[in-house]
Parts: sequence; C-alpha cells; structure tokens
Amino acid sequence: MAHGVVQVTNPSSSRWRRRTGEYATLAAALEAASDGDVLSVSPGTYRENLVVHSAVTLRCADGPGSVRIAPAAGVALTVRAAACVQDLLVEGQDISAPALLVEACAPELTGVRVSTRSVVGIEVREGARPT
Repeated sequence: MAHGVVQVTNPSSSRWRRRTGEYATLAAALEAASDGDVLSVSPGTYRENLVVHSAVTLRCADGPGSVRIAPAAGVALTVRAAACVQDLLVEGQDISAPALLVEACAPELTGVRVSTRSVVGIEVREGARPT
C-alpha cells in the first residue's frame, strides 16, 4: 500500500469520548472507530475493501482527490451507517461488483468520485437513502 497513516479523532468535549490514534491501514482505523469519530486519511492509494459500520466522518487529510480506494477485486467501499464520506476517489476493478455499495442507511456522500469496470458504479439497496 502506498500511503501513510490514518488519524482517528473524536471532537467530542466529553473526556470519556475524546481519543486519538494513528492506524497503518484504513480498514484498521474503521474497525476501531465509533460514532462521531473523524478519520483523516493521508494521501495515497489504499488497496483495501472497506466497510463503514459507524456514523463516522471519512475525509482526505490533504483535500479532494488525494485519497484513492482501489482494491484488486470486490466492492471497494461499502457504507452501512449514517456516515459522512468526503472527497474520496473510489475505483472498482471488479467487473462483477459495484465500486460503491450503500446498504440500509442514509449517509452523506460529498465530492466522492466513482469509477468502475463494472456496469454498476454505485449500488443502493435495502432502503438506503444516500445524499
């Protein structure tokens, strides 16, 4: 993987919720994150299949277009929570899977660019309502 670290912070004023940490992979950061956390992703290409299970904010540390999610196969990014995803490049390499899958949630997708080799770039199912 050609990237740096993922910084996870929680801007909550509660001393019990305030934490910070750096993770070597985006998948590890997502696994450790809880509702309300902010994940600032260092520039680079992340060849991981990611699943967002918490209402987090996922954004590029260095601005739009600096983070690319591009696994070799499967769905690049699956969102299953009311998360906020900002300014990522999501690339699907698999001809039989969407690049971005949104299931049973209402996430906010801002400045997300999707490219795919499949006929489906973004699949929305199970009553999901992305904006």
